[in-house]
Amino acid sequence: MITTVVALAIHACAPPQTASKTLGLQGVWNRIGTINYEDGKPKDTVLFDVKSKQLKFYTTENFMFVANGEWLDSLGVDRNIGFAGNGTYEVKNDSLFEYMSFGTDNYLKWIEGGDKTYRVKISLSENHYTQYGLDSLGKGMGELYKRVE
Repeated sequence: MITTVVALAIHACAPPQTASKTLGLQGVWNRIGTINYEDGKPKDTVLFDVKSKQLKFYTTENFMFVANGEWLDSLGVDRNIGFAGNGTYEVKNDSLFEYMSFGTDNYLKWIEGGDKTYRVKISLSENHYTQYGLDSLGKGMGELYKRVE
């Protein structure tokens, strides 16, 4: 009896044997750069425009993103109204799937076309992650994020 109680106590206090990538994605992320890929490998990283802001928020099942930059017309008026969206998400193997639900007007026009799932490859570490897409030749780009919280 005592052996059973001790075994149950040890099991209850032990950390889970497997950690989900989804749990690693939880938090607030700030976009800090763009990574260019060639032959399926990162080739160059360009810092994100300091006049722009792009944040992503992930909970256990939901996500939200907000983005705004500067796009000045010939009169110097900022025409970038920004955009935002939210929905649910999951990470499967090396891919991130975001299932869009709601968003700003220009974002809603995009998802009303029927493309409500955003799928990209993901590379995740404790404090950084990259979401990226590559063509059949291994060329593409990715968004580099740093964990804020």
